[in-house]
Amino acid sequence: MSKIGFIGYGSMGSLIINELLSSNALKQGEIIISNRTTNKLSDIKKEYPEIEITENNLNLADKCHIIFLFVSTSAVKDVIKEMKPYLSKNSHIIYISAGLTIETVKSIFQGKVTKIIPSLTSKVHEGVSLVCHSEEVVMMNQNS
Repeated sequence: MSKIGFIGYGSMGSLIINELLSSNALKQGEIIISNRTTNKLSDIKKEYPEIEITENNLNLADKCHIIFLFVSTSAVKDVIKEMKPYLSKNSHIIYISAGLTIETVKSIFQGKVTKIIPSLTSKVHEGVSLVCHSEEVVMMNQNS
């Protein structure tokens, strides 16, 4: 079974990952997290011991078809280029960098791409998020 990968554990990454776990939207065994400084992940690892932690984005990309990028806008392209040998047509990159267009990301990775702009009110379990998908992302009809 493929896991869901998260690269970056800064303010927005930690907020979203912790909310996904505390709401039981994801189980801790379904997640791999990578961060430049893994000591930032010690608290979440204590609270959720089944989370897989890695320092290696390539290891994460090899195990995950869905990868969330919570890195700076200037780092998104480099992280995707680094992982590219491990990405397939089934890989789905999801990023939160408002200043980076889907077209720019698609110039590096031709697979599934989603851009999410979360609102800060999401921290109180309410809010609106902007979600834009590339044409490769196909939404499944619940009646299908």
